[in-house]
Amino acid sequence: MRGAVERVERAKSASYREVASWAVEDYFEDPDDEARWRRALTAWLEEVDVRKMTLPTRYRGDFDQRLDDLARVCLLYERAAKVLGKPQVAKVAHEAAGAVRYGVAPGLVPLMALHFAQLGRARCRALYERGIRNVEALAAADPRSVADPRRDGRQRVSELVGKMGAGKPGGQFNSFIGRVRLACRFAAQGAPACLRSVR
Repeated sequence: MRGAVERVERAKSASYREVASWAVEDYFEDPDDEARWRRALTAWLEEVDVRKMTLPTRYRGDFDQRLDDLARVCLLYERAAKVLGKPQVAKVAHEAAGAVRYGVAPGLVPLMALHFAQLGRARCRALYERGIRNVEALAAADPRSVADPRRDGRQRVSELVGKMGAGKPGGQFNSFIGRVRLACRFAAQGAPACLRSVR
């Protein structure tokens, strides 16, 4: 914790990518590990498909575990910044924690944090580009406007739109939107932790 406090004390300002870089530098003692993770994290934050990345670990599960560890280091920076009265650094450190965990820009973290199987990094990016920034906007979205013809092809989109059709019970997307609406209701009741359990 002392290292986090000293680093935050020295910081006048930072970006979420800089904070992520601090986490790598502070977490890994071995310079080779640090260099491998710095390269991997740069690609991860640029939303490179994980299958096209050179992972710094042998197994994907180990990669995910280290990402969680690095996100926790970013949260240490956030706490240190709050204690030191540096709200800008605290905000950026919080954003860095989500970005490191999910491998997306901070704006996409609210969608990724829903932990829906249907919402990977690419689909969250597509939704974000359509103006859907949070769970409330997703729940209110017209399913037809969410379909991406570039990714699914016209026939697939037609099938998907047919499945989600307005009010058709049992439609795959309607079921998904129903879970999103349920998550919104839990959040409105002051229980945001319930968002994580909605699957």
